[in-house]
Formats: sequence, C-alpha cells, structure tokens
Amino acid sequence: MSTHSPYDIGVKMKKLYETENEYANYAIYADGCFRRFFEEAKKQLWYKNTLFILMSDHSHESYKPHDLYEPANHKIVFMLCGDVIKNEYKGTKISKIGSQTDMAATLLPQLGIKADEFKWSKNLFNPYTSEFAYYSFEEGLGWVRPGGYFTYHYPLKRYFQLNISDSTIINRDSLLREGKSYLQEVFQDYLDK
Repeated sequence: MSTHSPYDIGVKMKKLYETENEYANYAIYADGCFRRFFEEAKKQLWYKNTLFILMSDHSHESYKPHDLYEPANHKIVFMLCGDVIKNEYKGTKISKIGSQTDMAATLLPQLGIKADEFKWSKNLFNPYTSEFAYYSFEEGLGWVRPGGYFTYHYPLKRYFQLNISDSTIINRDSLLREGKSYLQEVFQDYLDK
C-alpha cells in the first residue's frame, strides 16, 4: 500500500526525486520491500518449490506523458518468478495483449488443473489465444486489440480515443462491435447469476 495516497508508510524516507510526484519515491520504497522479501524467502526451505506471482491490480499515472484513458496508462505487471520455472523459460517475455482476468486460465493448466470455470479468462501461453484486453476507469472503458483500441466515456457519451494503427488487422467497425459485444456479454453473465 506504500504506493497509494496518502503515502503513509510509518517510516521517514529521504525523497530521491524532489521534482517527481510522491508516487515515484514510494515506488522505490516498495521495490526495496520486494528485495528484502526475496532475500529472506531464499533462506526458507519452501523457496525452491515456490512459484511467485507478482501482479498489480491497476496502473498509475506516471511522469510519462500518457493520456489518462489510453492503454499505455493501464498496463500492469504480471510476472512469474522462482526456481520452479524451467531454465529455458526464465527471462521469457510474453507480449500478448491480456488482462488480470487471464491469470487463472494461464496458470492453472501449467499445474494440470482445468480452468473451464473461468470463462472470462484466456491462456496467454496458448499461441492460438485471441489477443484482447478490456479495462475500465471511473467513468468509462477501454478495449484493446492488435492493431487498434478505443476508449469510451459514459458521461460524455463519446469515444475519447479511437486508434486504428494497422487496418490490415482490424477496422473501426469490427473493433467497436467487439468491445461492445464483450461488455454486453460480461454484464449479462453477471445479471444472470
């Protein structure tokens, strides 16, 4: 919680960046906490048999000039680490478009467990998995696919951004239709339960 306002961690901390917002300083503090955690964990008997999953619940506005609504401002960490990972996979970066909901269908099959009950989750290790991500913000939503994305603002009833970077992959109408359809299905599933 050190990276959340009011940035009260109970210890005095020297500000490393006077010109940055407080978030950057406390992110450095959080990194130090992770380092100390792993240093201690490595001393434990269970360490060599443990898969560590690090995933943030949301992104944060940073010093980078990303618009609040664009996908770059909503990227999150999803990292697997530990001695249980085979050497040939260590350091591998998967750059598929996905979201937090994909953690279940990505990890469970690796453990020999079916992920069928997580119908809104997809396996990012599967090379045939369709790439997409839905994200929301206080008054709207975003939909991301290879080749394009859009963000929609509910109170203004308009698209803030509609970006088609590769028209050979996707066009405007199919991008909007996919995003709307996904959200309609998610909400209908929720209402039916």
